[in-house]
Amino acid sequence: MMMLLLLLPAPRALVRWAALPQRLPLPLTVPRAGLRSPHTALFSRGAVSRSASGASSVATARRRGAADDGKLAGKFDSPTGQPRSVKEIPGVGMLSSLYWLIIRGYVSEYHELQIIHHKRFGSMWTSYTGREMFVCLADPDLIEQLMRQEGPYPVRVIMSAWDDYLMMRGHSKGLLTQTGADWKRMREVLNQRMLKPREVMQFADPLNAVVTELMGHVRARRGNGAATAVFPLPDVAQLLYRFAFEATRLINVKLAEVKDCISRGQEVRGEYLTYLLASDRLSLPEIYSNTTDILLAGVDTTSNTLSWSLYHLAQMPALQEALCREVNAVVPGDAVPGIDEVARMPLLKAVIKETLRLYPVVFQNARCIVDDGVVLGGYSLPKGTNLSLCQYVLSMDGDVFPNPREFQPQRWLRGKDRAAWRHGSGGEGEEGAAAADDAATSEKTHPFAYIPFGFGLRGCVGRRIAELEMHLCLARFVKTFEMMPEPGAKKVLPKTRGVLVPSTPINLLLRERL
Repeated sequence: MMMLLLLLPAPRALVRWAALPQRLPLPLTVPRAGLRSPHTALFSRGAVSRSASGASSVATARRRGAADDGKLAGKFDSPTGQPRSVKEIPGVGMLSSLYWLIIRGYVSEYHELQIIHHKRFGSMWTSYTGREMFVCLADPDLIEQLMRQEGPYPVRVIMSAWDDYLMMRGHSKGLLTQTGADWKRMREVLNQRMLKPREVMQFADPLNAVVTELMGHVRARRGNGAATAVFPLPDVAQLLYRFAFEATRLINVKLAEVKDCISRGQEVRGEYLTYLLASDRLSLPEIYSNTTDILLAGVDTTSNTLSWSLYHLAQMPALQEALCREVNAVVPGDAVPGIDEVARMPLLKAVIKETLRLYPVVFQNARCIVDDGVVLGGYSLPKGTNLSLCQYVLSMDGDVFPNPREFQPQRWLRGKDRAAWRHGSGGEGEEGAAAADDAATSEKTHPFAYIPFGFGLRGCVGRRIAELEMHLCLARFVKTFEMMPEPGAKKVLPKTRGVLVPSTPINLLLRERL
């Protein structure tokens, strides 16, 4: 809320805005053609029905006015055949954005507000965050065209306030805020150890050690009850968040020790840190800031995604048992899964993938045009234009994902794995068969309709490690405990809090499997 207040227009402007409804239509009113007043532009710059702009509208021209992409051309062409101005993009003005957030109360449901705007304006519209205008994209073809024509130094959004804070505290920029050649240099160093599958394998043992400790914490909640006793696990998200955050605190302590060792001229042990420190391309402050950025970014991703996964598995016992059978078939007895075993658990990976579709931790991504401008969707976007890639809107689009608000991991299964589910080995009743046709459409899903970790050069550098951590933890959780919903509990919905989080605590009942 403090950040929102810092971005608000001056108080005098708000006073004038308070008087506007007496003379102007409400922000929801769409002005008729030819009757727009100068004031109305503050609220809305035109409106286009979804059928007019196209639920699956696509871009028609490439960067800097290059020739049309033959497959995508024509659906956004202007009557004159020339790119239109960014000012002609339909959307909501600055004051209308404030109205929706403050008066209508969507500040904590911003992800749902984007769906409202998508239905009203189509797949491309404008909105404001404070004084900054964003061009919002909610079409996989538009997002693909934007992503595939990025230059060597893509920029999310210029965060000057965060840059000032880092400078004031004497901290170096990390991957999150760095841009240009310095960002690329950092990224190239970190990519070597964080995105190559062979390198990621080395993280399995320490991650499993953390998961084992977590299982001990959960088991301790049972107290002195019988081994088969049902016991409560309140606020799952908070437990997982605290556990993940404790891990980052311990890493920060380790980094401080490393810094001290270097200052004393002593040898530094530890494979990952040794690799970073051995690189002459990163300074010590850059190593510290990048490691901290990566660890903190992983806290929300792993804790929230695992919480939602456990929540839905508790609601769907047939799915939970199918997943338990899969895990036990690959990792029998007291064995602990590794990266090779996870590769043989398609349903496990599908559960995590479906959770990230339904609850993307980062519900929107962002880009800033830093070159000479681009032509996208029939509009000319000048240098400095901010864009919002509305991932949550895509995940809730029934044209992209059938029954989008239903938790259906089977939609991600392929070939024989999908056939096994269809024939009942993956579930029973409606959970096992009725959704099989929906799952069959997953092979046709647009690759840019699902990008929870971003894409391209600025995609999440810790993606493979985060996925491995979630897979290992969920496999052990399902193998160790049977999960049940709290009796009488209301449905838990997501809310916007910088990232997408549960609106109310997720409370479960557990029983240890013997």
